[in-house]
Amino acid sequence: MVPLYATVRKRAIEDGEDNRDCGGPPRASSENFTAGIHQAARKLLEMSVISQGRALLAGVLLASCGCASTVTSSPNLQNVQAIPSVAAQSGLKRGLYVLSSSGIAGFPTNNRKNNGPFCSLDNSTDGVGSIAFDRKGNLIVSNFTSSTITVYGAPSTHEACGKIIGVMQDPFGQPVDAASVNAATGRIVVIAEQQVDICSLRHGCTKRLGAGLLTAAASIALSRNGDCWAEADAPSGPGVLYYFKGCNSDGQLTTGYYGGSDNYGGLDIDNYGNIVSIFANYHNTPAVYVYSGCNPVCAPVSGPLPLVGNGTYGHLNKDSTELAVADTQLSSIDVYKFSPTSLRFEYSFTGGLSGIAGVAYNPRAQ
Repeated sequence: MVPLYATVRKRAIEDGEDNRDCGGPPRASSENFTAGIHQAARKLLEMSVISQGRALLAGVLLASCGCASTVTSSPNLQNVQAIPSVAAQSGLKRGLYVLSSSGIAGFPTNNRKNNGPFCSLDNSTDGVGSIAFDRKGNLIVSNFTSSTITVYGAPSTHEACGKIIGVMQDPFGQPVDAASVNAATGRIVVIAEQQVDICSLRHGCTKRLGAGLLTAAASIALSRNGDCWAEADAPSGPGVLYYFKGCNSDGQLTTGYYGGSDNYGGLDIDNYGNIVSIFANYHNTPAVYVYSGCNPVCAPVSGPLPLVGNGTYGHLNKDSTELAVADTQLSSIDVYKFSPTSLRFEYSFTGGLSGIAGVAYNPRAQ
């Protein structure tokens, strides 16, 4: 069954940008009042465990004192803002992080004993499409219901997985997946409905990249050199893969990519630069395909490499030797031994969770 956000359409708006810096003092008018608002908003962001609602409230408070970056050119989209990140800090604890119906929880990298989580995030996962890590260990959470991207950094307490360092709203669409080298200070590339959006915590979403056949958006991957790829179902059903050179111009449809039928799944890039595509075929046999190049011509490396269940999203570990897949069919995390030419099932775990929908290693591959 294709998730709800894959069928929803929103009207895109023209690009716009306001680059006001929030690091300075509040505006001179009503100085005492705005300074108080500014301080209250900062306190909300500095809490060790913060709900998404409080983070968005902080954004509204910051906007009221002129400290939010507004990204809008449509009268129907008002107060669209990003909350600037705080000073760069180390990321979350090492481990395997799982998205489920009860929240996001951290587990040991090796969880053959099916242990419970060592930490959890106090947040609602209603509308969360996926989770991913950047190269600094920050956690990126995409929410298609609220059209927001939330970034978590290092925790302040032992019990917490992390704390929010920034929230931004995407005015162009509903985010399904995101990737970044450093989500705290750099750009975040987001796949949202029919396009790829270029965003950052400081400036919000300032540009959208077109891709004609992206309809049921699924996943995005970002390479070391800044290129990105987005996967989705085409209007007629088969999956398509788009290549975006430098991730700053409209996409090119790749060739040699096996979309099959009813393909909806995650993407990752291994340490060799190969594209790892999860073929979540809900009516037949789910599998993994590995490609090289895809810029825009894909050269098959291997596949189909069978999965034990319908895995939608998955990610590789730092060494690209293990692939963890969120098995939505069996509601488990399935861990495989991975190489570019082979995939071997090792074990599954649930950790006491249900409604498992996403998984990511920290540290991630490449």
